[in-house]
Amino acid sequence: MQNTLSLVISAATGTYRVPGNVETLQVARSFEVVPPSTVAGCIESLCGKSFGTFAAEGNQLAYGKTREPLGRATILRLETQYYNIEGQGDRRQRPCFNEVLFDVEYRVAVRGPWVESGLLDMALAGAVPRKYILSLGESDDLVTQIQRAEPSIKWLKPVPYWEAQMRLPLKVNKTKEQPRPYFGEFAWTQPSVEVPEDSWLAPGGEAFPKSRKKP
Repeated sequence: MQNTLSLVISAATGTYRVPGNVETLQVARSFEVVPPSTVAGCIESLCGKSFGTFAAEGNQLAYGKTREPLGRATILRLETQYYNIEGQGDRRQRPCFNEVLFDVEYRVAVRGPWVESGLLDMALAGAVPRKYILSLGESDDLVTQIQRAEPSIKWLKPVPYWEAQMRLPLKVNKTKEQPRPYFGEFAWTQPSVEVPEDSWLAPGGEAFPKSRKKP
């Protein structure tokens, strides 16, 4: 059996944007739970790793909510829009409302080379340099606490579409213009302390080369 490191990660807010264009001053909806791809990105950031390396280097994770969020509301934010006109990339900002969850908390179990090598232990001790403030969601969704703990939770697991309780981004490929999410269907298990084997996931992503102007 592989070594597993179990964490409880808390964040002040959670904004898990449902993909799609939103008109100015309209509401951008949020998923009810943080997507697997977002959790993998948080672990990558914690360990000082670049986008897409979590799965590429052979790691897996499993997770679920330790409790329901404290509440939810819509908050006015500036949203960055990406455009690609005749091969020329551009970014602009406009105001829109974002659906936000408050005081979110998840148990995240990790296994693989980053646990076996001690990298994740070093990251938790602050011995790994990082470039950015740690967030779980968008950059405003700051992580407030990470602790080692193993509470009993309902784990997220992939299921056939006819058994699905939700659909979440499992993989996100980043281009110059827009992230491209690939979805999976998921449901909750019965509560348990141990991670069910079918709840282990390898969320990943790939940074595509920047688009080039057509000749």
